[in-house]
Amino acid sequence: MEKSFNTGFDNSFDMSGNAVGHGWNVGTLFTINDNNRLALTYRSAVDMSFEGDFEAEGVFNPGEGLGQGSVTGVVDITLPAIAELSGYHKLNDTFAIHYSAMWTQWSSLEKLTATSTDCVSGDVGLVDPFENGVCFQKDLHYSDSMRYAVGATAYVSESVTLRMGYAYDEQAGEAVVVMPDSIRHQISAGMSYAVSNTTSFDLGAAYIFGDEISFTEYSELGGEQEFTSTGTAIIVSAQMNMVF
Repeated sequence: MEKSFNTGFDNSFDMSGNAVGHGWNVGTLFTINDNNRLALTYRSAVDMSFEGDFEAEGVFNPGEGLGQGSVTGVVDITLPAIAELSGYHKLNDTFAIHYSAMWTQWSSLEKLTATSTDCVSGDVGLVDPFENGVCFQKDLHYSDSMRYAVGATAYVSESVTLRMGYAYDEQAGEAVVVMPDSIRHQISAGMSYAVSNTTSFDLGAAYIFGDEISFTEYSELGGEQEFTSTGTAIIVSAQMNMVF
């Protein structure tokens, strides 16, 4: 997994790195009958340690305080645990509804800290006190959040199945430049086409958009600055299924 971090201020920090994490999943499916079923799944938290180039142009030189430079840094991040309860109910031969409620343990994400043996003490207002080995630290204020989704499936024919849905994702934490969190909405649609009893194709698309949010950031280097953030994303996927 690759990730970039930036504080958003001029003459500030930027770090890009790679990491590999490991976790586990568990789930259970309760089939009430052929037309109704419930599922409960859980995904563990994943600890990841990103290592890459930490740059602070106009801010510091390793071992020299203010200046500019690049060092090899590490950022440790915990990807939150997730639990989801979902249901499916087929109302008749051509129509079904489905829904889910997903809990995410965002409270496990407490801060972003970049460390390096090349970052030394200095009064540059980055960490109070600026500890040896700490290049950058940003406290995050996150709480556990919920994501709610509803959808419908139309069985048009033996070959064609259509799906659509909507999801509402709560804002989990206070918006900051490194992570400008907000309420998000997702509209999805897709279809399945069965070529035969053993082969089918799936095609899906999702449009995700976040509410516009304004917030203030303060830095001893850049002072108080106002930010406005919004974001959109389009996801398209396709797959082929074969049963042996």
